[in-house]
Amino acid sequence: MRFFLILFFSCLSFTSFTQLDSSIKDIGVYVSSGEDAIYANLLLPSEASSIVLFIAGSGPTDNNGNNPLGMSENYSYKMFAHQLFNNNIASLRYDKRGIAKSKNAFFNQKPLRFSYLVDDVLALLKFIRAQYPEKKIIIVGHSQGSLLGMLAAQKTESLAAFISISGAGFSIDQILKQQFESQPPFFKKYFYQVIDSLKMGHQMDTIYPPMPLPTNLQQFMIDWMTYDPVLEISKLRVPVLVINGTHDIQVGQDNAIKLVSRNEHCTLKLIDGMSHVLKPAPKDKNQNIKTYNNKKTPLHLDLIPVVVEFINSID
Repeated sequence: MRFFLILFFSCLSFTSFTQLDSSIKDIGVYVSSGEDAIYANLLLPSEASSIVLFIAGSGPTDNNGNNPLGMSENYSYKMFAHQLFNNNIASLRYDKRGIAKSKNAFFNQKPLRFSYLVDDVLALLKFIRAQYPEKKIIIVGHSQGSLLGMLAAQKTESLAAFISISGAGFSIDQILKQQFESQPPFFKKYFYQVIDSLKMGHQMDTIYPPMPLPTNLQQFMIDWMTYDPVLEISKLRVPVLVINGTHDIQVGQDNAIKLVSRNEHCTLKLIDGMSHVLKPAPKDKNQNIKTYNNKKTPLHLDLIPVVVEFINSID
């Protein structure tokens, strides 16, 4: 199941590459997280003073930004990393547990828990700090990765900054109810009962389609529902940049506005016409979704300037 979960920018002196750069070669590394190994790709410009840890969104998403379950192949994360490289910013992005080259790092006999994904982020941050102690570390979390990044940031010393892109401003139970709002009354009532039960920490023997949740995934959702993104981001004491596209059909800009409401360290940037996968897209839902599976479409031209200016402004 997939959880669906105005900026005018004047001319800046930065380098922008809107397509993948074939001259840039990823450095593959495996990072230990508990008993498992997480695969990541490192891009390291020779004179980079900052390094970004990029955290992917929900589902089985690889380090390029592709999600086979969501039939999404857009390479948005790889494009993001390449553009940062060409602006002299290093990055580490990784395959989530159970997908691509991290496929053996599944949960084995352990129950699925949201906190395990936070542990992976902390392991990657530890790796970066050990290997590159002189560099400023910036967490960039996309979609679900925004919340994961907030939670990891609270446990990380000497973090330089945090960037949320398309991050939810509401807890996942509230988001699911919003998504089921348009369902017929009978289904809506059933879905709400399921969500309320999970919110109270109760697992169910059977949950019927179109919301099939096996027992181990129910525990993951129960854990996820305990977090309020607005509360979590309010705990950060580093510079925070919150970015959202005005044509994001999964995470509306109201989420970004909500996220910055309780943290005086936050800066808000709404990017006109950007979709959830960080690319220019029309507002029409059907046309917008087509950007999810188009690897030739470049990133929105305003995204990298916003990120680069913010990173370069950090003391």
